[in-house]
Amino acid sequence: MALKGRHWLGLWLLAALAALSLVIWRQTDGLRAARALAEARERHASLEGTRSELQRRIRDAESRAVLIPRAQQRLGLRQPADTEIILLPVPSGGGGGGAPGPGGAGGRLRRAPGAGGGRGGGWGLFCDGRAQVGGGLEPQRS
Repeated sequence: MALKGRHWLGLWLLAALAALSLVIWRQTDGLRAARALAEARERHASLEGTRSELQRRIRDAESRAVLIPRAQQRLGLRQPADTEIILLPVPSGGGGGGAPGPGGAGGRLRRAPGAGGGRGGGWGLFCDGRAQVGGGLEPQRS
């Protein structure tokens, strides 16, 4: 059975309708994706703002202006006088001779937690893990 003219016309119209429906579906899907992308960008901007606010709060909480009063109140610590601070030279990493470190022959210095150029600003050295040498707070003496 051969297709007549009106059947060909209906077939072509059906094909055009299917192609247009596909284009409309693709456009709708693209708009949905664009909305989701805009929402994700807004959320990202909001989270960046929250992040910067939290980082500011952390910097404020780590400042000496906040930490020293808290350490004095909660832990009974005080800031040492200048005469109570002993600065020890750190031997160079050359492996050469030199005097033995504190703690006896072969004693080694190691960095205290938070020591160095970190954000906290706290520094000091522990001698054999027992005594802190350097700046910082120490218990109040009665």
